[in-house]
Amino acid sequence: MEAWLAANTQLSAECAEQKTGHGSLGLTFDEKGIRLAEDGTGGDCDLEYFLPWQVAKPMLSAKGKAALPSLQVK
Repeated sequence: MEAWLAANTQLSAECAEQKTGHGSLGLTFDEKGIRLAEDGTGGDCDLEYFLPWQVAKPMLSAKGKAALPSLQVK
């Protein structure tokens, strides 16, 4: 997951200096995928990611993969 986040983080020049200073990410998920987002600070540098289930599946544990059919859009 860490490698995916690093590869999919594109920050503007003014936000790049904060890349290592960001806070923890909150996790939510629904029938379409997983969303990771920082608590909003009101600035333009807050990070937010969305991983569709097909992208997230290889990163899931065995329990996560077993639960996946009940979470996906049918």
